[in-house]
Amino acid sequence: HGVLLETGQFAVSASEDGTARVWNMASKKTIGTLNNGGEAEVLRVALLDPQRATTVVTCTADGVAQIWSRPQPNQAYGITGRLDHCGGQIYACECLGGTPSSLLTAADNAIYLWDLEQESRQHWAFDREGTCHFGGQRNPDDEVVVFDVKPAPTQSEVIGIALSDGTLRTLDLREDAAHIIGQASDVHLTSITWRDRTTVITCSGTGEVASWDIRTTTRIATIQAHERAVFGAALLDNTLLTYS
Repeated sequence: HGVLLETGQFAVSASEDGTARVWNMASKKTIGTLNNGGEAEVLRVALLDPQRATTVVTCTADGVAQIWSRPQPNQAYGITGRLDHCGGQIYACECLGGTPSSLLTAADNAIYLWDLEQESRQHWAFDREGTCHFGGQRNPDDEVVVFDVKPAPTQSEVIGIALSDGTLRTLDLREDAAHIIGQASDVHLTSITWRDRTTVITCSGTGEVASWDIRTTTRIATIQAHERAVFGAALLDNTLLTYS
């Protein structure tokens, strides 16, 4: 299995075989294969410059985010940076506010904001607030895990957060404050997407997809989209696409 990040001209795919591939969408050919050199699967990817694809971030199950760069389009990618998450599996990786030097990641119960130019970071840790328990082989101690983070459109200072305890939360970077928006029906949240700057769509482990108003902290609507877990959603105009 894997994930696919598509930006129009380029795409990056990530796989459990420990590699990521950069694709030219026009030619439908790979322009680079990124091998992390270990057995850990690649869970998330990010393009720091979507128009040229010269810098790619790969995030693995052993808690390492590697930055890959190529000086020229016809040259091979090489590792130019490494961001250590202390062994925690990295389930989120986002370029913040369209700025190539700002990277948002999540591992275990924490969110990290990296300034790649200053080589500094901030982080926020979250305690269990919801009723859902998510254990299994990857989480034998049933610790709360951040499964997804997404900055709000046109307002990247507000971050939406999906957690394994079933809560949807927001983090306002301007106030340095987190808020609980709502609780799913005793099930973990797998991912989120923003409809607009005040409405968040959540996906859950039971196939449920819901929309929330972050201003009033209320659930607007809920649909049973799939019989099994929903791992992502995207909006194309007014059409909602989900995958399970």
